[in-house]
Amino acid sequence: MSAEHSVVSFFEGKAHGPIELADTVVAIHLQGKPCEFRDVSLRLDDHLELQLRWTGPLRPGVVRIDQDLKVTFEGGTTAEFLMLSHKYHFVGHEEFSATSRFSPLDLAGKSKGLAEAVISCGPAIHPKKVGIPLEFGNLAVTIQPFDHFLALGGGGVRLPLVPTISHRALLRSLDGKPLKAAKLYEFLGQICSFLGFIKGTRVGYGEVRNAAHNGFRSLGFTRADRLEAPRNWFHWALADDLPALFASYMTIFQTPEAKRGVGRALAYYKIANLSRYDSVETAVIMSAAGLETLAAYVLGTRGGWSVSMLRNVSLAEQIRACTRLLKIEGDPADQSDLLRKRLKAKKGQPARDGFSLLTEFRNGVTHSSPFNYDMDIFHAWDASQWLLEMQLLALFNYRGKYQDRRLEMRSHAGNLATFPVA
Repeated sequence: MSAEHSVVSFFEGKAHGPIELADTVVAIHLQGKPCEFRDVSLRLDDHLELQLRWTGPLRPGVVRIDQDLKVTFEGGTTAEFLMLSHKYHFVGHEEFSATSRFSPLDLAGKSKGLAEAVISCGPAIHPKKVGIPLEFGNLAVTIQPFDHFLALGGGGVRLPLVPTISHRALLRSLDGKPLKAAKLYEFLGQICSFLGFIKGTRVGYGEVRNAAHNGFRSLGFTRADRLEAPRNWFHWALADDLPALFASYMTIFQTPEAKRGVGRALAYYKIANLSRYDSVETAVIMSAAGLETLAAYVLGTRGGWSVSMLRNVSLAEQIRACTRLLKIEGDPADQSDLLRKRLKAKKGQPARDGFSLLTEFRNGVTHSSPFNYDMDIFHAWDASQWLLEMQLLALFNYRGKYQDRRLEMRSHAGNLATFPVA
């Protein structure tokens, strides 16, 4: 940690909102006219949404809930806000509540080569307070869990459903030159996408602060999914592998094709994990969408397949060809008795494999024709997500151990599996 980073973060011990912020509002305009204000309160609410409250003198006129509202902060940045509530009080004042139209809200300022941010709903990387250093290009970050986040990991406590502040991100430029705000925010977005792959669902960032006096900053957070996520490929014993994996991950995303293809596949993967709690049918469809999207990218960029070739083969053939091109061995259904039972060929029917079965489930829950399933659909979803994880890890040149989500595994490192690549 740099000596210029504070030892203790302002957000330590503040897992949830409301959290009062110290940023200063210097002007408020309604319909383009200055508004008198006092008792200003800027805070993160229970959902970590930016909320501005103030009072003003009682004035005659119509309700101001739908009026154009602009707020100017110390440093000169003016931002659009949306009115949430407006109340008249007979004692002689009005109360207002508003939220930013954009989140995070970026405020301009000076810059130096150090900054700090906060991660919301991040992954449980390690049971101890271990900092994970990640680097790419000229930017570096150390991800550190807050003590209050580590405390959630034990004692059988149910994880909160509201957005939770989980990690501190200490950022710096490797050459010591001032950080550019746009580049830093882009880097933070990539970090959260990577952390989301570790966790299995979306991770957010916010409350960025450049270390310069009157430095640039942001208020509020990007979107994140709840803390609880299904068990996936990552296990805390793999924490030391993350810096190298992040470098490979970032290298892949340097092309527009990868940002579109691999980025969409990762988004589908996270949605499939999240929707599993509410609708396993939706989760199966989203996972299959991830496999289809990634197959098109891999076969097109590495296998030389044209668009017409992709259109002329079945989805099962695409997924199978992508898997073998990435040199992944095995069958996605080989760890489930229920799936193997469905694969037994009936008299007069051709033999099938797990790739065909996964697309059969996808088509069965998508279309209106009768399709019978029971608990085996959960196994199909797990097998589909396992295959998508293996393809993504192989694409990122990962060859280490991993946690096989298809197995009911205990939490110690001895249950890690060997990556199934030739």
